[in-house]
Amino acid sequence: MMRESKKAERIKILGAEVDPVRVDRAITMTSRLLEQNRFDYIVFVNTSAAILGQEQEQFARFLNDAALVLPGDKNIENAMEENLKIEEDATYQSEYCDRLFYRLNRMGSSVYLFQEKEEELNLLLDIFHDRYGRIQVEGSLWQEEENLDNLVNSINILAPDILLIGGNLEWMEGFWKEYGSKINASLCICMEEMTTDNGRRIPDWVRNLHLEGIYCWLFEKPKHLWKDSIFKKRMKESDLEQQEAQEEQKIANKEEKEE
Repeated sequence: MMRESKKAERIKILGAEVDPVRVDRAITMTSRLLEQNRFDYIVFVNTSAAILGQEQEQFARFLNDAALVLPGDKNIENAMEENLKIEEDATYQSEYCDRLFYRLNRMGSSVYLFQEKEEELNLLLDIFHDRYGRIQVEGSLWQEEENLDNLVNSINILAPDILLIGGNLEWMEGFWKEYGSKINASLCICMEEMTTDNGRRIPDWVRNLHLEGIYCWLFEKPKHLWKDSIFKKRMKESDLEQQEAQEEQKIANKEEKEE
């Protein structure tokens, strides 16, 4: 009942409903989820997921059934009315991950990484080994031909406190539906791309030539431009629809009074 009440307070952004909580509150809520006896999941919603949720009802249901739905990129952060108090040059997701991993490290917790991209998996393994040495960490790379039953067995052998899944959120929906009830873990966290204050791994040759800025602009900026454009267009359309609905309601109320 308390969870349903909490969901009612969410902010609707296109096809997703996001919890308007600051990072410190999200960490506290995550700790409580880890203590419960039910395997649940948290989703970080980015631009693509919010748009997809508007187009596919089943996917929107997957997002909104999560114990926590948190902002997964700047577009979602900016669309929220709440003051999330994010430090300059940081993201909600990066602050959340840094604080959560720090807390898990103090507790000597366990994490299983299931990642779609090899680059992301290697980056995460390096971060955990270098900065969070007390966390017991294992990881696997998702491959289309892989037998997921074997993967689930690997997860269950570790029985991790957190299963951290990184990859396409639409694929995660299918994975959760098929295997969620078979996994022995305390909590699942789903995000399309994992970020921390370490940022994205930049090749050594780029660093040696001092071309980090150009590299990030070439490989990161174009990828987001089309998403940003679609997101802004959809948000504008959504605002217009709400305004039209409000006007129609006013007219209906006025006609009802006149009768």
